[in-house]
Amino acid sequence: MPSVRDDTLQRTNIVSVQESQLRRAYLNSVPADVFVSYPSSSPNKYTITVFTDIDCRYCRKFHNDMASLNQQGVSVNYVMLPRTGVGSKFYNKTVAALWSDAPADSITSAMQNKDPKPIDCEPKAMSHHMDIARDLNINTTPTIVLPNGQLKVGLISPVQLFALLEADE
Repeated sequence: MPSVRDDTLQRTNIVSVQESQLRRAYLNSVPADVFVSYPSSSPNKYTITVFTDIDCRYCRKFHNDMASLNQQGVSVNYVMLPRTGVGSKFYNKTVAALWSDAPADSITSAMQNKDPKPIDCEPKAMSHHMDIARDLNINTTPTIVLPNGQLKVGLISPVQLFALLEADE
């Protein structure tokens, strides 16, 4: 383990490194079926977690690149985080999408301004998503968690994302 002196000389933020490790371990402990997943359509190189809101214009821009990301070996796990909060119109749309027979397809439709059919149900799945965001202290969308646990807040282009992913190899 490097000494504090080595961390200072290398300008390594040891708190940030520890937070990334904890974030990665936490997300790895979440059952896969909690996420809304968009698996890669070619051999998987990377899996990222994205905190997203179906009504966030930057989240929608990110989602527009989903097929390209998947084709290039990136799997995306969504954690839904409606910014307007519990009980809002957008929260209810998200709950309806999560309770559909095909949540990933419903989220994609919602991102294209096609609202899911309203339903009256227990928002258990949404509660899991909100708990994950709370536990990781994430309240902004889009927020991307890279495979190493590093956080990137805000929209980044696929080119920027690949540069970050490849730099971590």
